[in-house]
This record gives sequence, structure tokens and C-alpha cells, in this order.
Amino acid sequence: MNPPISLSLLFKLSAASLSGASFFLAWQHSRRCDVLAAQQAEIRHALRDAGRLPPVIFIIGFRGHGKSSFVNTVCRVLAEEDGQLVFRSETAPVGPTKTTTVPRPVRAGRGTVALVDTPGLPTERLTRVHTETALAPLPGGGATAECAVVVLRCEYMRFSERQILMKRIMEISSVLRAKGLPFVVLLTHKRAMKKAKEAEELRKELALRAKTDCVYFVENYVSAGCSSTSFGWKNGNRSISVKNNFDTHSVTLAVMRQCVEFVATRRTDLQRLQTEPSDLLPPPSGGFSLPNFGNPELSMDSILNSE
Repeated sequence: MNPPISLSLLFKLSAASLSGASFFLAWQHSRRCDVLAAQQAEIRHALRDAGRLPPVIFIIGFRGHGKSSFVNTVCRVLAEEDGQLVFRSETAPVGPTKTTTVPRPVRAGRGTVALVDTPGLPTERLTRVHTETALAPLPGGGATAECAVVVLRCEYMRFSERQILMKRIMEISSVLRAKGLPFVVLLTHKRAMKKAKEAEELRKELALRAKTDCVYFVENYVSAGCSSTSFGWKNGNRSISVKNNFDTHSVTLAVMRQCVEFVATRRTDLQRLQTEPSDLLPPPSGGFSLPNFGNPELSMDSILNSE
């Protein structure tokens, strides 16, 4: 017969277990903070490579797929906010829309990234003109796209729906390539993918169709039941408080770093075309424009002027 375990021994074992668990959680939190800090530093470095002017990134996609939610998520992540969820761009339900394009300046360290939340593309009868209109410069000499994030909602789809999605991404990506714009494909509502294998298959197929390796999954920071106010969004009389998620932060930073690096490379190539003799260089691909990066009159206001 086994001797009974004393109560004091049980307390000691419980205390040791709790201490070990607390140490592990603290170590995990510290490690995650270090990872996010390193990603923030990479973005600041990429911004220095991009030059003085803020990179202009257009967010395009279908309405209700998470474009505006991603804009809000980027604002939260780059500003290193916690607690209350502040909405800079009003989200919309699924359906057609003709909302006004409004640029959203977001500060990352000492640099600034200009996000442009474009009107939603039609889910039916999408044409090349729709995509080109979404990518058009803002009126009044405002922002011109230097990179794009194509936002798509990932969820369970029947075979026919999946084939339509693949056709749409091919049409959108062909316009982006024709304009010489680098782009990233972002799949929102990550939790809708129940199986990792299913998500990986979707990622590979989209990468193949869009001809890019830059395909990411993300779960945006959202809050249901909110109504817009002039100072953000409120739910009744209570502020919306959202707990930060490491995966959402990490993926968002990875997407922004990729976009800023794309812009830095594109600007370097365009400046090289401006400075080197034209007879020594091949003609630029279709859609390239040569902005005057050396104009001291250009500022954040002039870039983001959409009036």
C-alpha cells in the first residue's frame, strides 16, 4: 500500500507548477515582444531606403472582404496601440459600394506610410476598367500608387466559387503587372480556414494564379456592432477594447515590410532611369511613371491631397 501524500507536498508541487508556467509565459511574451520589435526595426530600415517621401500603398479588393479592417489593423499595429480599437477607416457590410477614396497616413517610427483605402471592386462582372479605376491617382494631384495590397476573404467555398475567385485574382494581378506595380495578396478571416492543409493549398493556388510568392493570411482587428463617431467607434456608451494578437501583429508587420521594400526597390529603379543615359538602359515596363523625388516642395500633404 502506497503511503499517503502529505498536504504540504501537494502545495509545494502546485507552487512549482505555477512557477514554471509563469516563467514560461513570461519568456514567451518576452520572445514575442523581441520578434515584433525586430520587425518594426526592419520597417524603419526599409523606410530609410525608400527615401524622404512616404510610400503610397493602395489597398484594393472586394467590399466586405476586409480592406478597411486591414487599414485599421495597420494603423493599430504601426502605432503600437493597445486597448481601445480606433477606427480610421469605416468598415462596410458585404455588397456593392461607391465610397470615396480617402488616404490614411500611418506613422511607423520616424517614417510615414500612406495607405489608400479604395472603393470595393464589384464581385460580379469585374472588368479591367474597374481595377484600373481603383488604382487611378487620387483627384487633385493626390497620391499615386507605388504598391498594392490585394485583399481577399478566405472562407469555405464551393468548387465553382473558388474557380471564380481564382479568375478574379488573375484579372486583378494582370492589371497590376501591366502598370508595373508590385503587390501582395492578403487573405483575411484566417480563422475561417479550419485545417492548415486546406489553407496551404489555397495559398499555393493563389500564388500560382497571381504569379507571386507574397501571399499572407491574417485575422484583422475588428469589432462587431460598432457605429462610427467623429472620434472613432463606440459600442453604445462603452469604448471597444480589443486584445492584441501576436499573429495578427506579426503578419501585418511582415506585409508592411514587404510593401515598403517593394517601393524602395521601385524608386531606386525609377531614379536610375532618370539619371543614367537612356541609350544604356532598356525601356521601362508599361505603366511606370517617373515622380520627381527631388522636388523639395513635395510633402505629405501634397502626396495625400485628395481634394
